[in-house]
Amino acid sequence: MNLLELLKKLKEIEPDKHYTQESRSVILSTPLKEKSPSYFDWPTILSPAYFKKMATFSIGLTVLVIIGGAVINFLSPVKFSSLDPATLKAEAEAIDIQIHLANLTYTEETVNETTLPTVSTLPPKVEKQTQNIGLPSATSSISDFGIDDILEKLSN
Repeated sequence: MNLLELLKKLKEIEPDKHYTQESRSVILSTPLKEKSPSYFDWPTILSPAYFKKMATFSIGLTVLVIIGGAVINFLSPVKFSSLDPATLKAEAEAIDIQIHLANLTYTEETVNETTLPTVSTLPPKVEKQTQNIGLPSATSSISDFGIDDILEKLSN
């Protein structure tokens, strides 16, 4: 049997007359429910019990909000002045400088005598001037003098 034929047969089914009359009389004989009292009508709102409940609730909520705000302000570690763009830019530049200094320190440590260029002979005039200032000669070891010592002698 085809589904469409079955649906057409089911469509032709009608209830019994006696059942129709009985169910209609039961439905119409049930009493209508009374309208439920509304909480927003004036007599209810102005009643003392309702007014006390709402006053207590609103005062309690106000006190809770005030105390909560004070506690949050007291315990809050976030200072919004630290989010100032100028402060953030200065901190970023300081970090950049620290990175450059760390790289310089690293490269200074990796340089040793074997990587330094050696000069076997200097012109006599230059050799004499370096000895007068107190700088190391070409034949002495550069590790005997620190870069700070050399720069200090050159600045005098």
